[in-house]
Amino acid sequence: MERAYTIDNQNGLLTFGLTLMYEMAGRYAAMVPFLERLLELEPEKTHFAVQARYFQFLADGKLESWRALEQRCGACRAPASATCGACRTTR
Repeated sequence: MERAYTIDNQNGLLTFGLTLMYEMAGRYAAMVPFLERLLELEPEKTHFAVQARYFQFLADGKLESWRALEQRCGACRAPASATCGACRTTR
């Protein structure tokens, strides 16, 4: 998948697949750039930014990362029926 991404980094499905692969492997820090890339590809899906901050916090455990997550949760524009993957709450 990584090789395919180097050829076609505009493919959102491939990019999302990479995030799932890294999550299953516990490589949370590796997920962050791909989640940020998904946000670039689909800016209306602001939950990708929340997820990026969540997995950054899981990767490094820093207070700074936690505060970035809290800030991003407040700016998330997920639909009212959406369940946030980072905070596990329904909006």
